[in-house]
Amino acid sequence: MMTTAAAGQQRLAQYQGLVGQQTTVVPSTVLDNLLATLDRFAADIGSVSAIIDQQISDHSGDFIDFHADDVFYNAKGKMYAYALLFRALGRDFAKVIEDRDLTDAWKQTEQSLMEAGALHPAVIMNGRPNGMLVPNHLAVEGFYLMRARTQLREITNILAK
Repeated sequence: MMTTAAAGQQRLAQYQGLVGQQTTVVPSTVLDNLLATLDRFAADIGSVSAIIDQQISDHSGDFIDFHADDVFYNAKGKMYAYALLFRALGRDFAKVIEDRDLTDAWKQTEQSLMEAGALHPAVIMNGRPNGMLVPNHLAVEGFYLMRARTQLREITNILAK
């Protein structure tokens, strides 16, 4: 009788073998898991953008916004983590991505996630979105978030077909 841990290790080894071979047909459950993962990424990015939007709506143009940096760095950290996970998923599912002609879209999405995770202003400002003197770094971060989210949705739409 196999323990739960041993059974899990055996299933993980089987999965890694399937992904590593990249010559076999990817089971639909694995593709469903990829789609679910990408959908979760997109949903979380949507939640982060809503937090950014709320901060901009409530505090843009304030002389000092003491929470803008918290919101900015929270979003930046999540986007960097998603970029790394997305890159790893790209390696794991390289055959599927190639077969579905998603290579360029995948690279562009990874780049958008990386750009969102790489912004590094010296001081985080939450100026008015249409202001000329004080930048709004939250709006810039939000742009990269929404671009990545849109690209993720395009990828999931193609994969779902």
